[in-house]
Amino acid sequence: IEMAASRRIADTYGVYALPAFLMFYRGGLVYAGQLGGEKIRVASEFKPYKMLYVESTFADMIWGEKLLRKLRFSWDLCSSASEAQNLKQVAERASIEKGERKAAYDVVLVADSLALSDAGPLQRLFKQGDGDALVVGLAALKGPNGALQLSKARFNSKKQGLTKDVEAVLPSHVASICDLAMTKPLKGGALEDLLEVLGERRQAQADSDGAPSQDLDYRGLTTKSLMRKCYSALQAGQSGRTISDPSKQKKRKKIPLAPSYPVTKKWTFPAPPLDQKIE
Repeated sequence: IEMAASRRIADTYGVYALPAFLMFYRGGLVYAGQLGGEKIRVASEFKPYKMLYVESTFADMIWGEKLLRKLRFSWDLCSSASEAQNLKQVAERASIEKGERKAAYDVVLVADSLALSDAGPLQRLFKQGDGDALVVGLAALKGPNGALQLSKARFNSKKQGLTKDVEAVLPSHVASICDLAMTKPLKGGALEDLLEVLGERRQAQADSDGAPSQDLDYRGLTTKSLMRKCYSALQAGQSGRTISDPSKQKKRKKIPLAPSYPVTKKWTFPAPPLDQKIE
């Protein structure tokens, strides 16, 4: 109900703050409040996924960055393993200074044009030790051979943009370090599938760490807490415990204002009569 249109309900039930929730059972008021009185876990704000984009083809760089700007990514761009190592060290120091987890990147995009000598260093950077980044290969499939490779891969994601059959579409040295693969140039549907996978990974990590849920559909009030409050209101109504009419309850006393100091009187003189001359 829009309170700005009419004050009748607000005055009747004593609504002093918005949003306000009123629950009735057979015409009797059983709950009136903001549903925020109990301590509940609040979901943290969404943080953009950090990406490392390893691409040596200039045209594909430009097209890829155009799509990444439209989605929730924060990325660093490089063309070799040595540049990736430097960027990772800088990103890790920035994460430590902000008090975040040490992992520098959530996802690493690796093009199939990666040099054979760079595959080993990238594998040591992101797939060994404390590396937990999701590595996704970018496959440029062209011509009859590309169509044959594409037919061997199964794209089972929601938008059919990601595949786990990395050996079918990527060179062997790139497939050895990749968890998933997508075709290039980048497509919006594939990046949306990637966002969904990253969200599931972030949720699983939060569950393992005992952190609050990363569900972004609510802020503070969860579905379980709402249903629990509705159930308690139903029990109150069935047992006859209703809230008395707030409009008939005694209102809070108004605190009188402090008396103001008297204003100094200004003296006025009557005007002289019309028949009197003033010399």
